Amino acid sequence: MHHISRIDWSFASEPGQPVDFASGLHRVRIIGPEHGAVHTDLYVGALDPRGWLAPHVHSYEECLHVLEGELLVRVDARVHRLVPGDRVLFPVGVRHGLGNAGGTQARWISLNSPIKRDPSTSWPDTFYDPPEDLDAMVDAASSPPFGDPTLRDVGRDIPIDRAFGADLLTMSGVAWGMREDTGAHDHPYEEAIVILEGDVFSEIDGERGSHGPGDVVLVGVGSVHRFWSDGDRPVRSLRTQAPQPPARHAVRSADTWQTHDRQRSGGR
Repeated sequence: MHHISRIDWSFASEPGQPVDFASGLHRVRIIGPEHGAVHTDLYVGALDPRGWLAPHVHSYEECLHVLEGELLVRVDARVHRLVPGDRVLFPVGVRHGLGNAGGTQARWISLNSPIKRDPSTSWPDTFYDPPEDLDAMVDAASSPPFGDPTLRDVGRDIPIDRAFGADLLTMSGVAWGMREDTGAHDHPYEEAIVILEGDVFSEIDGERGSHGPGDVVLVGVGSVHRFWSDGDRPVRSLRTQAPQPPARHAVRSADTWQTHDRQRSGGR
């Protein structure tokens, strides 16, 4: 199973629906059950200037990657001022909220796992506190002290994975050099690739395709795929995985097992 789509940011220019727990918030699911996903709940979001999302907790893990603008992010008692390229992990049950005190819209990509519960189900998965004063968030905010061993849940240019403290998902930046090929492989988890820069080619379940900035590719469990770059500039992308890959045998390479088969049968 795989699904290919493209991010359309036009939703972020529409007036946001008024709700008690947010102001100026725009959010759209780009990968979820309607696209064949079982574990991947991928969104793009935007927050208008002076917008906010009230502090809340939820029963799923979430990771957020900032694409544009400046985003104030509360994680428990700390408020971080995040800029493009920064990532933040919201573990299950950890209180967090968002704000935008800048003059431009802030935009991001976020992954939830497990998938958010449908609002019509018998019990909720998200629990909101009263809104936080945005000016108070500004006063409390500071840029993350990267390299400080007391910093938790915020990173830049490092994977959000088991080593970082995530339990249910991963999010990382991936770059392909010119003329680079991943080789055909599959794995026991869902993987989503969001192309940020450059052009990349793919072969997934026997189907070939080409992808550019804003394209999103979901590869399901057991789906054989390869990606390669064949242009004059490197490719930069964001990769998510859910559930979190196992410590061993996370990737099954077609070439490795084809080589084994040839050797077993006396071939070369």
